[in-house]
Parts: sequence; C-alpha cells; structure tokens
Amino acid sequence: MKKGKSSKTGKVTNAFRKLISAAYEPNFSRFDFSKSGKLQEPGNPFVFMIGGADLALGLMGKSETTLSIENTLKKNRMNVSSYNHDYFGSTSDVTQGFANYIAAQYSILKTDVILYGYSRGGVEVMEVARLLEKKNVPVKLMVLVDAANGPNSDKVNRVISRNVEHVINYFQTDGGSNILRSHGARAIKSNSGTIIQNFDVTGSFFFPGGSTKSSVINHSNIDEAYRNEVIYNILKYKR
Repeated sequence: MKKGKSSKTGKVTNAFRKLISAAYEPNFSRFDFSKSGKLQEPGNPFVFMIGGADLALGLMGKSETTLSIENTLKKNRMNVSSYNHDYFGSTSDVTQGFANYIAAQYSILKTDVILYGYSRGGVEVMEVARLLEKKNVPVKLMVLVDAANGPNSDKVNRVISRNVEHVINYFQTDGGSNILRSHGARAIKSNSGTIIQNFDVTGSFFFPGGSTKSSVINHSNIDEAYRNEVIYNILKYKR
C-alpha cells in the first residue's frame, strides 16, 4: 500500500513539474521587433541574457539582478531578450532554442550579438555560442558570471568557441558557500584571436544594495556584486 501511494505521489509530482515547465517555456518571440522586421533600436547590438536556474520550478521568474540589467540596457536603447528557467528543465531545449532564434535574426539584421549568462545561464550561453559557430554566427561579446551547474560545476566545458571575439568572465571558486556547490572557473581559449578576461573574485567583498556593511562574494550574490560592471562593459558596444 505504501509503495502504491509513493508511486502515485511521484506521478503527480512529475505531472505538476511538466505543467509548470510548459508554462515557463522560453518565449523567444519576446525579442521586440517592429512590423518592418527591424530592430527596435536599429544599429545597436542585440543582447541575449540567460539568468540562473530557479529551484522553484521556474515559479520565481527572472531574478532581481537579471531584470535590473535588462531594464537598464533597454533604457540605454539596447535590444534585449532575457530568460530564467526551471532548474530541473532541459538545458538542451534552452540552448537550441536561443541559437536558432539568434541565427534567424542575424541572417536578416547582421547586428552584433552579445551573450550574458549567470550560473546555469553562463553554462548555457557557452553552449549557445558553440551552436552559433556551426551556423557561422559571430559573437561580439560574451559575459559570464560564475557559470556553474550545481554539483557538476567541475565538469562544465569552459572552452570558448572560436566564433567569440571577447569574453569577460567573473567567477568565484568557493562551491562550499552554497547548498548546490555551484562555482565558476577560468574560461579557456580555443582561438588565439579571442580575448578572454578572467576575474577570479574568490574571497572578495562588496557592499550590497548601497549598504555600509560588506558581504563576501559568493555564488548567490556575485551577479549583484558585478551588475554595474556588466552593464558598463555591454554598453561599450552601443552605437
């Protein structure tokens, strides 16, 4: 009897997870084009952001920092599409979806592509870049913030594809500071022409939210700690 009850509970949980995941599938049409098919801000790059994965089955939506970066870039006339997702969801669906969408737009608009990824999103934008390489789409800038995959962070492929011109990578290596043991590491060059700036900030401090009390940078707050630098580095490509 207990075995049957457990099995039924498992089915209900899986069914609920599938329902929620379907509701939070990435909507790549959110990227804002006019009826003429041109960018909302012609000439400026388009920025594709993938935030950290959400343990609450995607119910929490975009993180405060992801939204803050997105809104600031939009106010500065940058074209932005961003996505946060379910921790238990399919990474391959996200990466393939983004790659197909970016390639389709690039083939028409030929506008610079900028990728941003935090945590699981960082792992995913590296994969998006690899898929774009196969489609002959160049990436002007990739910004990584503690690209990680939970307990599998040590196994992440951190080799940057040859189509990426410039990488800025902020990371910390103290996986023990969070329950999932997530942490970043150095990005690895595969093309001598790629510029990679690795910033190991392990043990560094910052002042969250304008507070006068400092906090040690960890996986959970590193995106907040480097929010302004991320925005500054992306806006360098504004036209």
